Amino acid sequence: MVDFNALARQLQESAAKDPQARAALDSLMQHAQSPDGKRIARSIPPACAGQIEQAAAAAQRGDMNAAKAVLSQMMQTPEGADLARQLQFLMGK
Repeated sequence: MVDFNALARQLQESAAKDPQARAALDSLMQHAQSPDGKRIARSIPPACAGQIEQAAAAAQRGDMNAAKAVLSQMMQTPEGADLARQLQFLMGK
């Protein structure tokens, strides 16, 4: 299971200089702490979890292009697309 708290700390460091990214991250973290958010976190397949961690590591290094590329690749899988749908629903988008 993805440790969203550790992931959030990494992303917060990366988003510190970007108010819009910080606001989006804060919203995501608020939703992640909800019962539905916790359910989604438990359901993330190991392959997606690894890709999420790779993207977070790239973002922490400041390599946003690499982070986007990893997430884009993940979104091409059925599991990644399903995860995105669940997150969009959770966030009301």
